Formats: sequence, structure tokens, C-alpha cells
Amino acid sequence: MEPFSFFDYAKIKEDENLKLFSLLQNTGFIVKNLNKPIKNESDIYQQVKWILGLYYPSCRLRNKASFIQEFKAYNPDILIPEMKTAIEYKYVDSANDNIDEFMDQIKIDATNYVNDSRYENFYAVIYIEDISISTPESIEIAWKSKHFPNNWNLVLSGHTIKNKK
Repeated sequence: MEPFSFFDYAKIKEDENLKLFSLLQNTGFIVKNLNKPIKNESDIYQQVKWILGLYYPSCRLRNKASFIQEFKAYNPDILIPEMKTAIEYKYVDSANDNIDEFMDQIKIDATNYVNDSRYENFYAVIYIEDISISTPESIEIAWKSKHFPNNWNLVLSGHTIKNKK
């Protein structure tokens, strides 16, 4: 512990990461309260980016990182340069969607989001429209089985539980 808490940079960084994690976990709350229709993944992360921009002034959408591979450039959905953080969203909109396939897509991103020293921390936000299709525990088990790099964090968020008839 530092004699003056404002010099404890590790604690400050940890607090900022917890705040970001909490904001991302509340994606469902943000989407619900902004009350805009959701048709695809970008409809979600654009709304969240607006909120994140209130906390992180340099927050921006896509195409500003240099995750360039031999034949393709990989672009995270949201970048927060002051936190050296990139965020990737996946939108699971029906019970017919296979969550494991979305994790495989994230795994491909994790493999290719390299060689840009401006970004060291990564969040994969899986937004599940119908949160009754799987438990958070089963999703976390599947996540661990994929052996993501240590600098990747899983965030689960959902909108509502649809009525089953």
C-alpha cells in the first residue's frame, strides 16, 4: 500500500478495469434504457460506445487499431486507447444460435489481435437476447475450455428472458 492512495497506480488501474467490466456487464440495461431497436451486433456496441464515451474521452469505434495479418486486418468493435483496451461484441439473438460458434469467432479474434502495443487488454462481451438459453456457468466452462489468452476477459450480458410457450 502506498503512503498516499493517489500514488497507488496499480489500484487505480484495477479500479478502472472494474468500472469498465461493470459497464460492459450492464450492456442489457444500457440497450433497454436507450430503447433503440436491435437488429444486429453493431446496434448494440454503438449504444454502449456512446455511454463509454462519457467515461473514456478517446473511446472510438473500429478501424483504429493495427491488428493486421498477412491477408486481413482485424478490427475490434470498440477501442479505449487510454486503457489500452479493445472490446469485441457478439450478439446471440435466438435459442437457435450456437454460443460455442460465437466463442470460436472470438478465439479467432484473440489469435489475431496481436502486434499492436497500444492495446493489451481485451474484453469479449457476449450479449444474449434470451438469457434463458444457457447458464452463465456453462458459458464460463466453455470459455475456459477454449484456453483464451490471460489478457482476454469474458463479459456476459443479456436483455430479457423471453416467455416460452
